[in-house]
Amino acid sequence: MAVGLVGAGNLGRLSRRTPGVGGDVVLVGLLLAILGVLMLYGRQVSGVYAREVPIDLSIGALPAYAALSLARCLAAFLLSLIFTLTWGSIAAHNRRAERVMIPALDILQTIPVLSFLPPVTLALITLIPGSEIGLELAAILMIFTGQAWNMAFGFYQAIRSLPPSLYEVARVNRFGMLRTFFRIELPGSTLALIYNSMMSFAGGWFFLTTIEMFTLASKDFRLPGIGSWIATAQQSHQWGLVGIGSLVLIVLIVGTDQLMFRPLLVWAQRFKIEEQEGQTPPRSWVVSLWRASPLVRVLRRRRELRRRAKLAREAATTASIVERMKVTRRDRSTPWRGGRSVRSTVRLVLVLVVLALIGWGLYLLIQTVRPLPLVAEGGSRGWLDVGWGLTSSFGRVLVVLLIGSLWAIPVGLFIGRSERLRAWLGPLVQVVASYPAPAYFVIITVGLGSIGTPFWFIAPLLMLMGSQWYILFNAMGGASSIPSDLTEMSQTYRLGWWARLRRVDLPAMFPFLVTGWVTAAGGAWNTTIVAEYVQTGVGQGDVRMTAGIGSLIALATDQGDYALLAASTMALAVFVIIFNRLVWHRLYDLSATRFNLQT
Repeated sequence: MAVGLVGAGNLGRLSRRTPGVGGDVVLVGLLLAILGVLMLYGRQVSGVYAREVPIDLSIGALPAYAALSLARCLAAFLLSLIFTLTWGSIAAHNRRAERVMIPALDILQTIPVLSFLPPVTLALITLIPGSEIGLELAAILMIFTGQAWNMAFGFYQAIRSLPPSLYEVARVNRFGMLRTFFRIELPGSTLALIYNSMMSFAGGWFFLTTIEMFTLASKDFRLPGIGSWIATAQQSHQWGLVGIGSLVLIVLIVGTDQLMFRPLLVWAQRFKIEEQEGQTPPRSWVVSLWRASPLVRVLRRRRELRRRAKLAREAATTASIVERMKVTRRDRSTPWRGGRSVRSTVRLVLVLVVLALIGWGLYLLIQTVRPLPLVAEGGSRGWLDVGWGLTSSFGRVLVVLLIGSLWAIPVGLFIGRSERLRAWLGPLVQVVASYPAPAYFVIITVGLGSIGTPFWFIAPLLMLMGSQWYILFNAMGGASSIPSDLTEMSQTYRLGWWARLRRVDLPAMFPFLVTGWVTAAGGAWNTTIVAEYVQTGVGQGDVRMTAGIGSLIALATDQGDYALLAASTMALAVFVIIFNRLVWHRLYDLSATRFNLQT
């Protein structure tokens, strides 16, 4: 992939001299590269489980490690996409389900990855003993937790913001549920889904060093990958190797942007609901090579011929199909009305089963947190520590959201208005947002600590670096979706920059900003585990920490204290439910009513 990126200009010149050859070369090269990565990952998954895998810090091991990490991220992204389309669609259409599913999303994106990591890893290793499959599945699921929630929020918000006229078209043409989804909702939300996918994919890279290499009490779990390579080099203070690994990671991030997300953005322009005059459409050198390929042109021509033949056959048989439907409608017997009672019985049984599972889970949770005292005793922690840590972290999250909004909204508005700036700065922002946190968090902590900066001041700065990009990406997406007629109207009335920002830009961007704030808050809560508890070395004393719910979760994971881990996670979940009901739910209602441009 790196060769493809570096040689993009040469491939472009080659395609100009021999039309289409460059595109075929890239296509064949990509297919062979994907096949090689799949074979490598297959050997890794089917290997014998080893609790302590030695990480080879030689430069020659980097390509294989990078390929393994990329395969995990892509597998988690595919799983996140399936989850997003299912969860977001159900929540957008079923009001009863929405009351549970959207708060559940907020809780899931808020709970730090270390709360999931120990139980999921131990459970999968126990279920699949003697193989690396369990540990690999655990890593993919943990990367999934860093990708799925933001994508689901963005897809849900995009469906809620679709123009009612599109649903009127679906009703007039008698579209069913699936046809409405594939013809109306999925195309109409494609752009928002791609923008959120870019940020979510960055979230998967962000915790890669934590996911591929972590300790639980005396047990050491690690997987070969670029994240564990960087983490091992950082722990041994080999900063040159950290820099080399970082460069390889940047190539991976830019490569996924150029080879996957940038072509998807070009393709998704066909689904824009409103074309803005004078706006330059996004471009991709991969798409240009694809369109110039002779093989692709032949396949496209054959597909067009098949499509025309299919339309001709459908037109020829329309009359007979209609007549058959009429006959069927006349001869249709009265349906069996007992099916309704059967469905009600099945629904009742499912509800009872779910309630029983919830009760059983709550019982196990209570049994887990029972040993935790109210007040700290000796070297242990208590419920009062959990309460104080939750309060401290919440204060930091509010500060992070405020500071992030003050700079990310105007910058995102400025970048989002220009396609050229989005093309240049989008990959740069994605690289910065994707880089695994622990590597540069340690450098910042050690550097600022050496000049006497207190750690309670450093922690919010680290949290800001892990959450502000969600606001920026959504602000860019909101700015690019502002209708051109509103822009022309503001120019006609000669509105100043402040009046235009307050009366036009911010109201039009508000639905995107709400999604950005919700996901940024979740990112800030998630980042607490690496911002409030920073391990600067390999020794027990090389730890900088401050009071917070993230430091308690990280400490509980390190010590194997399941009571403290469960209590901290439970307190955070309850707090998020209350905050979601009081704040985020009302903001979503505002974005769907007062600030919805299509209503």
